[in-house]
Amino acid sequence: MKLLENIRRELEKPREKRPLGSGWLSGGGALLAGIAGLFLVFIRSFPATLTMPELSVIHNSGYVTVALNSILLIGYVLSLLSILLSRNKVLGWTALALVITASLIGTGATPTEGGAGQSLYFGLDYFVINVLFVGFVFVPLERFFPHLSEQTVLRGEWREDLFYYLVSSLLVQILTFLTFRE
Repeated sequence: MKLLENIRRELEKPREKRPLGSGWLSGGGALLAGIAGLFLVFIRSFPATLTMPELSVIHNSGYVTVALNSILLIGYVLSLLSILLSRNKVLGWTALALVITASLIGTGATPTEGGAGQSLYFGLDYFVINVLFVGFVFVPLERFFPHLSEQTVLRGEWREDLFYYLVSSLLVQILTFLTFRE
């Protein structure tokens, strides 16, 4: 738990204490790449449970393999850069551990065919796509047109925001399943 507290403290560090070149940006990016890489490895390993059947065309086309390799390579580079630049190396080392774990699991796991025959699934791929899409749209908008100029992207309640986003995404999937159940 001490590691999670250190990561949270480092992510919520005020803007004045994380100037450009401090390793915070590369550490945060590497952490994001490590988590995304781990999710992609799990998606490839358990497609019947973790993916939406409608997205099986993308999973079987080879784009996921290219995306996974690219994300892991970016994660390696950013985590090493963060370790070199940062005084508090917790983001860099954690991200490197996540990327190495995803690489080791991913090399042993062979992609399997998507979810035929299973009616209930956890759309982790849909959730990751939604988080990335919303992040790419709203983070720049919040940076260029902030409601409160002192608010950072990772404000104090970012964990609650992510939890509510996950729960609302799950509720939509559960309600859709219950509605279309035969």
